[in-house]
Amino acid sequence: MKMTSRAALAAVLALGTAAMLATPPAFAKDDKKKKDEQAQAATASQRPTPAFVKAAAPVDAAIKAQDYAALEAALPAVEAAAAAGNDYDKLLTGKWKLAILQRKKDFAGMEPVLDALIANPLLPPADLPNYYFNKGLIARDAKRSPDAIAALRKAGELGYKQGDGATPEDRQIVPLSLATAYNAANQYAEGAKAVLQAIDAEKGAGNKPPAAWYDYAVGGYYNAKDYASASDVSLRKLRDYPGAEGWRTAIILYAKTRTTIPKAERVDLYRLQRVIGSLADQNDYDDYANSVQNSGLPWETKVVIEEGRSKGKISASDATANSLYASALAAIKAEMPLATLEPKAAASATGALSAQTGDAYLASGNYAKAITLYQAALAKGVNNADDVNTRLGIALTNTGDKAGAKEAFSKVSGASRKEIAKFWLAWLDMPAA
Repeated sequence: MKMTSRAALAAVLALGTAAMLATPPAFAKDDKKKKDEQAQAATASQRPTPAFVKAAAPVDAAIKAQDYAALEAALPAVEAAAAAGNDYDKLLTGKWKLAILQRKKDFAGMEPVLDALIANPLLPPADLPNYYFNKGLIARDAKRSPDAIAALRKAGELGYKQGDGATPEDRQIVPLSLATAYNAANQYAEGAKAVLQAIDAEKGAGNKPPAAWYDYAVGGYYNAKDYASASDVSLRKLRDYPGAEGWRTAIILYAKTRTTIPKAERVDLYRLQRVIGSLADQNDYDDYANSVQNSGLPWETKVVIEEGRSKGKISASDATANSLYASALAAIKAEMPLATLEPKAAASATGALSAQTGDAYLASGNYAKAITLYQAALAKGVNNADDVNTRLGIALTNTGDKAGAKEAFSKVSGASRKEIAKFWLAWLDMPAA
């Protein structure tokens, strides 16, 4: 992700103008002498002192000529005069010094000057956002993350804007800079939240956030071991950047957050990839086929391998696939016809046999039969309602009943199963589904 660098420093740190040194006009003498004297006293601290104006004469000439070398040479005398002068003297001196340090790229030297300017009561409020932002970047690059975070947050609160806001990075410069500061402090979840703030702001303005921002937030949540949030962001990315490869990546990343995935859940993730079309290569097909074979679903093993071969994903010489295919054909031949299991399932007092028969029909691609059996199983009662509702949702998805599928997936409540159902629900919400 494109983040801020030192090149972004001092976006509005410019030289002053000769007009800033103008000697205050004399007050007119009239009948309200006392009032004039009071006004003169009130404004005296907001104008340069005579001694300062005199010491700054070379600066005035240097500014007019845009001569930085002359300006730098004149600064020591000006600083001495400002030290004995008022806040206005110090304000002008600080701005000039900042311009010199910026030009020299002396960022460490800029920080105390920024601090002094921020503390100056005469600094125009409009300058504060920029000064806090630059202070934050300097602290970040100096690896003082707490200082950087505090300053950048203040810049954001004051409404700092970068340049003309022509790019997403310009428009969201503060939260993106905050993200890098948080990550430098190993506050990965906070860094991810900062990037999500940038994403939300761009989407709120009707813009499409860069894909890299989503990846940055996903990485932050994974580093923070907040896998549920990482999964949420990966799905958010898919809404802006749909595609088979993105789905495959999101599912693989989710799988990597689990120490082990029960084979039943692994199968349902592969089923989602098959529906989406994100099974990428021979390894995907072989693992999928092996998973369903080990789950006692040879019908699906056969279909998956045949599909992989027809798509050119499984080569004719793939020993693993050939062995699995032969085993699947033998198992199917040895199995009792599925139709003979239905009466037994209907007669059973519990829903377990109906669910198992539904699994077999789902694996064989007879989704209508699977739906009927899963619904019967749930009506009778099962110990694994989350599994059955997940499979019911998959069967309904494959028949095109999106509303029914969403209802089934929404009933899944177990922690790991709910995450899998969330992926299916996200897919159903996609226009392509």
